[in-house]
Amino acid sequence: MHETDTLESLVSGAVEILESFGVGMAGMTPRRRESTATSFLALAGMRRGKRWSEAADVSTRTARTRDVIRYMNRHLGEKRSAGSYDDVRRRDLKPLVQAGIVVESMPSSSPNNPSRGYGISVDHGRVARSYGTRRWGKDLEELVSRRGAPGGAPPGRRVKKIPVDIPGKERVLMSLGGHSELHRLVIEEMLPRFCQGSEVLYIGDARRRVLLREDGKLAALNFRVGRGLLPDVIAYSESRGVLYLIEAAYSSNPFSAARRQEMANLGADSTAGLAFVSAFRNRRDFKKFSAEIAWGTAAWIADEPDHVIHFDGGWAIGPHRD
Repeated sequence: MHETDTLESLVSGAVEILESFGVGMAGMTPRRRESTATSFLALAGMRRGKRWSEAADVSTRTARTRDVIRYMNRHLGEKRSAGSYDDVRRRDLKPLVQAGIVVESMPSSSPNNPSRGYGISVDHGRVARSYGTRRWGKDLEELVSRRGAPGGAPPGRRVKKIPVDIPGKERVLMSLGGHSELHRLVIEEMLPRFCQGSEVLYIGDARRRVLLREDGKLAALNFRVGRGLLPDVIAYSESRGVLYLIEAAYSSNPFSAARRQEMANLGADSTAGLAFVSAFRNRRDFKKFSAEIAWGTAAWIADEPDHVIHFDGGWAIGPHRD
């Protein structure tokens, strides 16, 4: 079951769900992504501690834009003005309505009708409730076959995926989305530069959750898989004796102190040393999450791929030769 104990994990889950439904989250600013995700969460009646299996759809919950604002402020850490309801309708809900993810309770009424409500479609609500479970991939594919591929493609067209070349293994296809694209950059750009010769042992995927998982090799290193939410990518360098744990911090979840400790606990008996890396698309995303990054980790920025930022890790301050 996908964790919803923190607001960050809840918003991250909503972003991944909406990406999988075909919403262009990658093209939004970080603030707009978060705003759209929290509006979706409000319509689903989701808040910290609730399971995705409890997500509501239009058959059980509708909300006016003013209700959405109140819910976000109370439960989702927002501080929206009560007068920003038109912004919620035009910017947050309109793309979801156009995609068929959100439906209107009174579609024939005026857009300014104060009684007009919104809810998540029954089909999308059912799939959202399977997020983080083994049914997620199957339910999503069934939704695509009935309603059309993400982004409005007609039923029957193959859903576009991101090809990822993994050294020493066959090419794999990841579900389309900004999070998956960052996974690809980590594997194809970061690992060859800074983790040379390492073998990829695990990849998480937004749609199928687990795309690659070498349980036997992880177990041989005494890394306790199955006892927590794993990072996005795990790679192992036998020559260096290092297990690289990498979080693709697309919309949330860099290696915070708590997250670092969680992974350190899983690898407490590991025969390999643990290296923690938070990967970001650009400096803007890095700046957004920099206050959360734990000491004893590293950060990599995809659009400046030849550099790594070290948060301690034994590196001394000294002269730098260009």
